[in-house]
Amino acid sequence: MSLLGNDLYIRQVNLLDFSREEFAADRDIWVKDGRIHKIWPSRSTDQILSLINPDQLIDGSGRYLSPGLIDCHVHLISPFYSPDVEVKLERWMLRQIKKNLAAFPPVGVTWVRDLLSPITMIALLKRLTETGCLTGPDVEYSGPIFSTPGGYPDYLDPLPGFSALLTGQMKVEIDPSTDLDKHFQFLRKMGATVIKIGFQKELGLSGSPPLPLLSSS
Repeated sequence: MSLLGNDLYIRQVNLLDFSREEFAADRDIWVKDGRIHKIWPSRSTDQILSLINPDQLIDGSGRYLSPGLIDCHVHLISPFYSPDVEVKLERWMLRQIKKNLAAFPPVGVTWVRDLLSPITMIALLKRLTETGCLTGPDVEYSGPIFSTPGGYPDYLDPLPGFSALLTGQMKVEIDPSTDLDKHFQFLRKMGATVIKIGFQKELGLSGSPPLPLLSSS
C-alpha cells in the first residue's frame, strides 16, 4: 500500500452502499485519484496506519459515508427575482446565494439542477463553483422558462432589454412564430442541458382563473 499526495484514507466510517442496498459499519476506505480504491473492515488495518501521513487521514468515527445526493429541482437565483436590476444585484442577495450554495455539500448534496434562473448569472455561478471560488455542488441548469404570453408563471414577466442583456432572460414568451431553434442554440452555447416549459392551466390556488396555453399548432 502506498498513498500518493492526493490520496485520502478514511478511518472507521459507516458506509452506505445504495447500489447494493447495504450498510457496513466501521470500514476503512482508501480514496485514490478521487475515487474509492479499496474498502476494508477497520479491525484489519491497524498495522498499516503507521504508514499514512496524518494529513491524509480522516477520522470517520460515528460518521456516515454515502454517494453524493442529487437535488433535481432547485431555484438558486429566481427567489430573489425583481424587474429592478439594482435590487437584483444587491450585496445581501449575492451573499445569500453564496450561503445557499455552501449549504448543499454538508448535507451530502453534490449535484443540483436549477430550473429557472437568468442564464448568464447561473452560468457564472457554475463556473465559480467549478473553479473553487465558491463552495457548492455541481450545477446543471435550464436558464429561462418557456411559456405563452400571460402563461405560467403569470407573476413573472420577461425582463426588459438591458436587464436581460446583463443577467440573461428569466422567461421567454413564445407563439407559433417564435424561432425556438435560435433560443435553444443560444442556451446550449451558454451551457444549458435541460429546457423548462411552463405548461400549466392554473396556479393551483382556490378560485384562481385559468392561464392561457399555447395552441396545438
